Amino acid sequence: MALLQLQRACERFRSHLSDEETRRVENVKSVEDVREAISQMECYLASRQKLRNFERLVPFLDAADRLTKPIDVLSNGVPFLPYIWAPLKLILQISQDHTHALDEILSAYSRIGASLPRLSRYGNAFPDSHDFQQLLGHIYQDIIDFHCHAYRLVQKPGWAMLFSTCWGRFQHRYDSLLDSIAKHSELIDREAASYEIVQAREWRQKLLEEAQDREKKEEIHQREAVNKWLQVSDRSEEKLERLHNRCLDGTSQWLTGSPQVRSWLQKGREKPVLWLNGKPGSGKSILCSQLIYFLRSNPTWNCLFFFCDFHTTGYGVTVQVLRSICAQIMDLVPETASFIYKEGVVSGKTPSTSILKEFIPKLFSFFEDLRLIIDGIDEIGSSEHGELIKTLARLAETQGNFRLLISSQDIPSIARNLKGRPTLIVGKQSASVCKDIGLIVSSRLEAINEGLDGRVPESVFTEIRETILKRAEGMFLWVHLVLQVLETTDNIQELISSVEVFPKDLEEAYSKILTSIMSRCQATDVSKLRRIFGWMVFSRGGQPMRKFELRLGRVLHADLTIIDERTKPFPNVLDLCKPFIEDGPGATIVFIHGTVPKFLQAQSSGPFINRKDSCRDITTACIAQLIQSLNLADETLERLEHLYCIAQGFYGLLPYAHEYWIEHLLEYLELNQGFCTPDSLSIQRQLVGLTKNWSDRLEKEPARIYNVESLEPRLHWLESLPQTRTLIQQVHEIRKATKEPVDNMPSLEDATLLSSVRTKYHTYVIDLLREVNCPGLWAEDLIAFKEEYGPSAFVCPVYGCDKAVVGFSSASQLTSHSTRHQEKPRCLKQDCFYNDVGFPSPRHLREHQRRCHPPPPPPSIPRQIFQNLDQSLLCISIADLPPTEKLTAAQYVADAP
Repeated sequence: MALLQLQRACERFRSHLSDEETRRVENVKSVEDVREAISQMECYLASRQKLRNFERLVPFLDAADRLTKPIDVLSNGVPFLPYIWAPLKLILQISQDHTHALDEILSAYSRIGASLPRLSRYGNAFPDSHDFQQLLGHIYQDIIDFHCHAYRLVQKPGWAMLFSTCWGRFQHRYDSLLDSIAKHSELIDREAASYEIVQAREWRQKLLEEAQDREKKEEIHQREAVNKWLQVSDRSEEKLERLHNRCLDGTSQWLTGSPQVRSWLQKGREKPVLWLNGKPGSGKSILCSQLIYFLRSNPTWNCLFFFCDFHTTGYGVTVQVLRSICAQIMDLVPETASFIYKEGVVSGKTPSTSILKEFIPKLFSFFEDLRLIIDGIDEIGSSEHGELIKTLARLAETQGNFRLLISSQDIPSIARNLKGRPTLIVGKQSASVCKDIGLIVSSRLEAINEGLDGRVPESVFTEIRETILKRAEGMFLWVHLVLQVLETTDNIQELISSVEVFPKDLEEAYSKILTSIMSRCQATDVSKLRRIFGWMVFSRGGQPMRKFELRLGRVLHADLTIIDERTKPFPNVLDLCKPFIEDGPGATIVFIHGTVPKFLQAQSSGPFINRKDSCRDITTACIAQLIQSLNLADETLERLEHLYCIAQGFYGLLPYAHEYWIEHLLEYLELNQGFCTPDSLSIQRQLVGLTKNWSDRLEKEPARIYNVESLEPRLHWLESLPQTRTLIQQVHEIRKATKEPVDNMPSLEDATLLSSVRTKYHTYVIDLLREVNCPGLWAEDLIAFKEEYGPSAFVCPVYGCDKAVVGFSSASQLTSHSTRHQEKPRCLKQDCFYNDVGFPSPRHLREHQRRCHPPPPPPSIPRQIFQNLDQSLLCISIADLPPTEKLTAAQYVADAP
């Protein structure tokens, strides 16, 4: 058993060594070889006036010497001995030029050596004792484990810069190893009683588990704190997966074989920036997703990415990208969380562009090779292009291990900032693109024919395929639109003519599709169509709308404000908008391309939608849901009645309405300049109804608030509705409170009833998810409810959180997320009381560190040293000097002749 321990420990260490390093370890035949290497290092450091106190290694080397005989007996001739002392030589040689790291390593080995007493004595006393050998095996394993962790640390790229934070995270493991060694040494000193040996084994395992648990908790705490500090959305991964799934097998393979991409993929080459450009709809985003998956398939490559779309905010894009880079690096290399936590969160800095520009080069040092792919920057405002491109290009040009690929349309504000860079133009890869389009068309036509039970002759589909390939001109989006139109045709003649007459220009194609959709609509359906598109374009939250939300947004308007069995929309009502829309991730609806919302707002479409009218429709729907949801506060209604209404989806827009109704209302009043149109008067009547319903349910008269415009200047548009102003002010007070950490949240009475109604609604939703059957509700309806609402039912109660509307699929995920709001900055010193308790803010933590853990004073040097020695001899170790007549180094330099 003990021999097996030795073997496994050595094999674990060997797995981190190259063949050459393994030979170097096994060629160190004795402790004397290590002593000789240390002596050479001392001379080297003395010549550079950086001598350290290597005498600290004497206890460890002596103990390793004493271990020789008992381990030799235990190993039975297997060459394990060099792994006791040889790794020390490798680690010291790597770290000798970095004195701050060298000091920590020397101190660590010194403490290990001090914990290994009198082993030679017991080696003679118990040469054949199985229990003694078992204890000895534990000690040997702990020493090898420490060698292994220390060696892995100094082998990481950029280890010297981030040594202090990484060593701090390793401190838990190191302390547990040291305690284990000391415990086993103590047992040997007490003559290794058998029952204590068993206890020691169990204690050692428990200690290791506790250390791993503490390390894991510390890592989770730091990661959550950093995620909260960075405030990065997690939608990019969902979009990447959706784009990748849209790619047909066998397509896009030409990309990695193109000379431009092959050059970009090579490590250490010049021109680290590549520009991939093409027309709208030429498949750039899908190509980027394929390249990202290609890079991820090779473990030696590390790839970061960022997708811009019309949900991306139009300002501060550079800082969004830099924050995303930090978050993705933390996912790739968890050790970086400690660095970001210490340098960013604890120091109280704001994750601004300037701060992140300082952080990111240091984070890059953890990688030998790193790539960033950023797609769709033409989707953001042209004023953002210059700063974003220059910032990222500067990183690529100054960091030898970082390469950048930018994908976009060829527009002036981008082209002038990428002038002279290597460029891959999708439109010029006609043969490869045409081949991909051919594969896509053949696959889709085959599916269409299967849907028609094979009634269309093969020759017809061959003709259609050739026509599409001839007219496509490399436009994947155009091909997709044509194939969508073909799915709605009624006969063979229409199949053929639909392709021939379909416009080649993308804007004209959109106009034809919109005209076709409207021709199938009744007059009332056109307004419903506008409401759907308006919600998709102008909703808040920076994430796609869910299907059940859009269905309610489609039917709610000034003349229909209550959802019940008769007005509840059918599940397929959104199909009217196809082919402009498609299913997105998480039961959402998204546009097929970023050019669609631009077309719908352009003059060429009418415009079909505009911000003012859409804001009116969204405001109307939000207020309608708030009014109807106050029924949940009615104590006279039975619980089952509430459950029935929620399961039927009558309140599906409530979470969104609760979060954003004030913002939409005030934006509409600003655009409309108050209540001066017939449309706005209907909203005014709604507000009167909301405040009356609200005040009727209150037990006391709401307090009148004065000077309310100091909270929100746009509230002056509500001068004619003082009760509404009071309601909004009280909502602001509630929201201000619920932005605080959960454990610091004041006990605040919700005088608006809205928050309590929201809480009750989510409680009922979770109750329904746990029900197997519900009286009065069809089983099919309950199953449909769980499918639609289940993936996002567990929402965060903190106002403004990105999970306050679209939550998680389980309570455990919500609990894990909640630590982002609850965690406090904690002291990094392991033995400090505030390591567990934490502080209210980073400022309090910095004050604590300055007061309780100040940095060590500068080293002091005795005056007589300089009186007796020549300046060239001043390379002795400061740690060995006597503490008499001290004079700081700074004072001596100032006073020296």
